[in-house]
Amino acid sequence: TRSGDLKALRIDAAGHGGVGVNSSVALVGRLVYPRVPKILRDRDVLTNLPPGKPFRGPFAAPLYWALEGSVDETAHRLGIDPIELHRRWDHHHLRRHLYDWASQLEVWRTRGPVGGTEGRFRRGVGFGMASWFNVHYAGTVVEVSTLAGGYRARTATQDMGNGSRSVIATAVAEVFGLDLDEVDVDIGRSGELPGPGSTVSRTTNAVYGPTRDAAEQLRHKLVIAARDELDLSNPMAVDGGVRHRDGVMSWREIAAKVKPVSVTARRGSNGAFDLLGKMPSGRLAVNLARPMTSAVYVCAVVVDTRRGAVKVDKVWGGFAVGRLVVPALAHSQVHGAIIQGIGYALHEERHVDPHTGTVLSLGLEEYHLPGIGDTPDVELFFHDGGFEHIKGGAAGLAEVSTIPAAAAVGNAVFHATGHRYRDLPMRPDRILEGLEP
Repeated sequence: TRSGDLKALRIDAAGHGGVGVNSSVALVGRLVYPRVPKILRDRDVLTNLPPGKPFRGPFAAPLYWALEGSVDETAHRLGIDPIELHRRWDHHHLRRHLYDWASQLEVWRTRGPVGGTEGRFRRGVGFGMASWFNVHYAGTVVEVSTLAGGYRARTATQDMGNGSRSVIATAVAEVFGLDLDEVDVDIGRSGELPGPGSTVSRTTNAVYGPTRDAAEQLRHKLVIAARDELDLSNPMAVDGGVRHRDGVMSWREIAAKVKPVSVTARRGSNGAFDLLGKMPSGRLAVNLARPMTSAVYVCAVVVDTRRGAVKVDKVWGGFAVGRLVVPALAHSQVHGAIIQGIGYALHEERHVDPHTGTVLSLGLEEYHLPGIGDTPDVELFFHDGGFEHIKGGAAGLAEVSTIPAAAAVGNAVFHATGHRYRDLPMRPDRILEGLEP
């Protein structure tokens, strides 16, 4: 409306993944602005191009590139601070904490007007937001057992760089007070223990809770075994072992001395809002729960108006994703997501023959990925709380940390130049075209 209120949202998206169908760009628009009516329409255009391939946050990166650019453009037209406009439209209780954090950043408060810098190098600051599904696999089963002098956790998932091994090992180590290298993690094979695939940011949410549950049950059984099999008086579980009348026996020593013990635990649902698992789509091993995960980025760029090059100087990221099971890996996950988003925004482009659909980009010589010189400084903020009702308290991070990055870069370039770029990647030739009088 003229006063800046959000009246409705319409998204029309055309997907052209070769002969692939079921593009769902508009569908992801259901994750934002829940209080307004929406018309969301996806359609597929069949072409002779190569088929679409997976991307972290499938369908969401192009949606948020367009949506967040539109919100930023609306804020500029209305003369309203973009973060304030998000706050006015978006009533998600967790994202409001992220808006508060972002709006207080010094770089945001002092960013100045659009196109406010002059000269060859022009500086800009942009904002981007995203929401993603909070999902898991309720059928996940994890087994924690004793080995000869150690402990093992087992389930049918995999680790493709997202840290699943470390999440599982951390859950066991927390319960027993062990070092991570004392926990053997056996994953990557299917069998009698079902586990989640590494899709839709569901792995940590699926494996962390049942691993802790199984480890706690195993610890209880080992205390009983220490009393009954090892004749320890008044045994009590403590970090690192079992305290008894004559001292402390380590968990490693107990595992070596008692009979083998094994416990399994199932992830299960969180309650009534695990929607998809109760429907036919639950066969896909995806359960949806509330609340959705959220991310915001503030991005500072420098635009070289002579060469058309864009340099991302620094990115500030705020997240509401529940408990960080392994903080170091969470930070690493976000750093990689930011680099991927910069590649999507500024560099990566597939060239095809327009007549035959043949891919002309045959290698990394013709397909530019971000390098060390393209990597910005990163400062991160993680909001505590909001997911305590989720078993384990941890939601996914991978997709939500990727999808708003390109939008934040694009909005920063607009702030620096005063020109709204609508095509990706924002190559130097496109930047220069936008700067022409």
